[in-house]
Amino acid sequence: MANNDEDKLYIIITMCLQNDFCEKIPQITIEEINSKFGHKVHLNYEETQRLWGLNNEMDKFINDMMRTAAIANSNDDDFKEYHFIHIRDWHDNSDREQLSELKVFGDHCIKGTHGAKFISPMDDLIKENLRFNLIVNSNSLNSFVHTNLDKNLKSIIESCGCDMKNVYIGIIGVVTNIKILFLAYDLSVTYQFPNVFLCTDLTAGFNKDGHDKGLELINNVALAQTQNLNDFRQKFEIL
Repeated sequence: MANNDEDKLYIIITMCLQNDFCEKIPQITIEEINSKFGHKVHLNYEETQRLWGLNNEMDKFINDMMRTAAIANSNDDDFKEYHFIHIRDWHDNSDREQLSELKVFGDHCIKGTHGAKFISPMDDLIKENLRFNLIVNSNSLNSFVHTNLDKNLKSIIESCGCDMKNVYIGIIGVVTNIKILFLAYDLSVTYQFPNVFLCTDLTAGFNKDGHDKGLELINNVALAQTQNLNDFRQKFEIL
């Protein structure tokens, strides 16, 4: 990528889009969900439905963002480049330091299990497009703590030779008022990225009240910009 004012580096970060958090479920109560999964981190039915969308918008967006990146990144004459970072909860229930969280929420996202896998179709698409997809394992509520997220962001930006003002970071995933909030704050305030955008339709809380409270804090404290799905697609030029 040539370094000029027309360059745009798009980095979309997905947060915990894993089966234990947001796998599609039938219409059951939160008590039945907790019993089914054996832990307390899966979204309730209403938030799961909203996240996936009435017309499977989540599925479509994941496919479209991968297709857009494959086209843009293979075009040497294009002034756009795409990279995706997928943060996943990644627990080890034999690690004594992780037992306190697992005791509160139950065993979830245990490495190597179905629950820890990325949702379909994202799991397969990441494997098919490793050139512009990175995975960051995290066992903390803050995705920068004890992870290589900071290093990966710097590496992507340096390899593209793009000015910070031309770096656009998008966020989708869960949980809005916890991990998403902390990530948005760190990107916008701690690391001072000037263009951080969160898609309200592709983020979710354990319930809608938690989601709405998270968005309020993200707007007022984390200083990231929130957008609906259509505006988010346009901002990141997703085909």
